[in-house]
Amino acid sequence: MNLPPALTQSPELLRHLFEASPHGVWILDRAGSTVALNPAMCRLLGRESGSLAGRSIYDLLQPEDARLLRQSLSGVDPGPEEAETPLTALDGNVHLCSRRLSPLRNAAGECDGWWMTWTDISAQRQAEQAMHRVGLAADAATDLISLVDETGVYRMVNDAWCRANRLSRKDVLGRHVHEIAPHQEIPERRDALMQCLTDRCPVSVKARVTLADRGLADLEIDYYPFGDDLHQTRQLMMMSRDVTAREAMFRAALVAEAEKRALLDAFPGYIAAIDQDLRYVYVNMATAARLGRRHGQVIGCTIDEVLGGETLENMRQDIARRFSQPGKPVTFERPYFSTNGLPPVNLQVTQVAGPVSLRGEQTFYTFGIDVSDYRRASRDVDILLKREWDRPQTV
Repeated sequence: MNLPPALTQSPELLRHLFEASPHGVWILDRAGSTVALNPAMCRLLGRESGSLAGRSIYDLLQPEDARLLRQSLSGVDPGPEEAETPLTALDGNVHLCSRRLSPLRNAAGECDGWWMTWTDISAQRQAEQAMHRVGLAADAATDLISLVDETGVYRMVNDAWCRANRLSRKDVLGRHVHEIAPHQEIPERRDALMQCLTDRCPVSVKARVTLADRGLADLEIDYYPFGDDLHQTRQLMMMSRDVTAREAMFRAALVAEAEKRALLDAFPGYIAAIDQDLRYVYVNMATAARLGRRHGQVIGCTIDEVLGGETLENMRQDIARRFSQPGKPVTFERPYFSTNGLPPVNLQVTQVAGPVSLRGEQTFYTFGIDVSDYRRASRDVDILLKREWDRPQTV
């Protein structure tokens, strides 16, 4: 290896740089011919160092890049130079490299050759392009999107996020979440963030936060791991959807459901709903008490698990008849024996089955009103009338 004098004076340093450096090193003479390549440079080119000894570097570059490099090497007093240059390997793969050119001078200060360091930045550029595409897509979204690294520093926010928080990107990027919105750090969000970073899997959470442009809002927040494998960093993308209107409707529905349930529980009778699998989907408090169970011990159970004997057989037959004639109510009276400490009753029962849904689901409804007192009163009246009828008549 015919090395320039500037390198022959420190052979141990040269050997260390060649063997240990993760960057490619390409040493040229003054004319641009190859003097030496280190192992990392050979891997970039996909070639053996011996096959390139004495070969001009210009033969291995694209024409425009060769012209620019030749221009740099022919300067009157060339100094260090950095540039990005595509490098084509023997297998045809192109690596975008950052190259640094430094002159090797002799004792007289004259340029004897060139030391070039090459670093493959293809993956870095791809990551930057991916981030750019993510940013463009994020700005087109109406959801609030932000990206933070594992230390909690903002790396990206989209337009919707900026509008919602009334902050510009320059106010946010590079700053920690503690600085931007310390009041928004609720335990659910913090735990979800840490779980996503640790497990490297998506996590979702609901939270109520105050946004500058709309006040208190209900958000559904999805956390996605977003890694940069090149730099071994971990990042986190947060996508927040404003579901305030939906949650308001849901809360209103819950209130309405509670009011409806209170109304049904206050109904002076018995109500039950059973699905096509013969499972209770609803009973009011009076029905649960008659069955000797708490409300929660009935819902989800089948009629076989709750009823027994003649009552179970009657219910099976009733459900089968009603399901075969959906929408047709039937009313009749039926006695029920004493159960669970409650006296026997006569019920006026109305049964009806709902229509079959598109998913093949159907619900059976039964309503019972206690007519025991009415029947006793009717019998008393009948007895009284019979007595009056049987009493001898006097003229």
